[in-house]
Amino acid sequence: MNKKNKIYEGARYKFVIKKEIGSGGNGKVYDVDIIGHPKLDFVAKFFSADKRNLKKCNKRFERFKKEIEYVNKLTDIEGIMLIEDCNLSSMDNSWYLMKKAREYKVNTRKKLNEKLDDIMKIALVIKQLHSRDMEHRDIEPDNILILNNRVYLTDFGLIFCDNDIDNLTDLNERIGPGKIAPPEFSNLGAFSYIDFKASDVYLFAKVIWMILKEEPFGFYGPYKYGEDSKQLLLDEKKYSVETFIPINKLIHEATYDDFTKRINIDDCIGYIELQQKLISNNLNDDEKVIINNLKNEELLIKFKEDKCSKHIISNKEFIAEFLQKNQFPSKIKICGTISDDKEEVKEKELLLEISRVRINHNYCQGYYFINKRKIYECHFIVNEIILNEEKQQFEFQLIEDERLWKYNNIIEARGNIVGKYYVPSNKKIVIDY
Repeated sequence: MNKKNKIYEGARYKFVIKKEIGSGGNGKVYDVDIIGHPKLDFVAKFFSADKRNLKKCNKRFERFKKEIEYVNKLTDIEGIMLIEDCNLSSMDNSWYLMKKAREYKVNTRKKLNEKLDDIMKIALVIKQLHSRDMEHRDIEPDNILILNNRVYLTDFGLIFCDNDIDNLTDLNERIGPGKIAPPEFSNLGAFSYIDFKASDVYLFAKVIWMILKEEPFGFYGPYKYGEDSKQLLLDEKKYSVETFIPINKLIHEATYDDFTKRINIDDCIGYIELQQKLISNNLNDDEKVIINNLKNEELLIKFKEDKCSKHIISNKEFIAEFLQKNQFPSKIKICGTISDDKEEVKEKELLLEISRVRINHNYCQGYYFINKRKIYECHFIVNEIILNEEKQQFEFQLIEDERLWKYNNIIEARGNIVGKYYVPSNKKIVIDY
């Protein structure tokens, strides 16, 4: 039936249709003229479905009505578009009015801080929904709109409330946005229970990637760090940012195939805040420590997801953090030779204790002990750490760099000089992890 020139009337407004501007699963969207209010810029979404499949059509109509019902319950949430008027008198004449907004384009070249601001606003809407035990289940760029420079989450046709008995979704039905949908959406019947909050987080993480990557098609599956997934990684150089570690961690931890392992929306917000503070150079000391720890975790994840069994780490900052975190015994037995006052050289088993590691440098301070007596202070360079995934161990070489010799000390113990010099016969440290 031709909708043009027909006057539609609701509880608040009358309007006529100008032209069709879009369509979705449950209906079509039209530009409209509001009679008597020429300055109002609204659109109307009309329910439409293929009536040849009456069961499917009825289900879509129930979803359309449910969308209106729930959006009207969420009017206090900033970032959800209000329904200005509606009519549900019949399947052939059901519609609702909303303010006209423009679509959110992920390939718009906004500044990074502006994109993160948009992302945070979407996250806060999701947080509000989840706090009320509601899940959107259809989060994608097509369902994000811009009005007065503010982002809005729209299209609540698949909204789910934990207190509802959902009889609008068949167990063999695929739901959500195709390419970026979580795996549980393709096989609902395989689960006795699905945490749809985790599904929302999965979709949200994919949207974050699409916005920051300026890539409208998204990607399948989890976010990985390995050599085969380099094309997925966000580009720090593109935005002239030091690191995307907080956002990388968010997307990685939000897109596990197993929904029980995914982070929640509060965790997402924490990572976004950390990324915002990082790019504004506003990190406090505790947050700087968190960033450094995340760098280490990210490198380890990359190594584990790579196909190679051995990985050589030469990044000085990582080495310093790795050593400082004491991911190995701080006291290590080591064989060496020592010369006493009589110039006798003896093979001894010494105990090396790493006492301090210099942040942002790749050297550490240690002491050698014989029979619990501290005999020698020495400063070492560590140029690389080798991770061996196959043997589940890492190794590193202690190098007595001549630039640090001036700091070395023979220790006086009980009034006597114990040892003139010490030369370890094996300075390669191998540790299981």
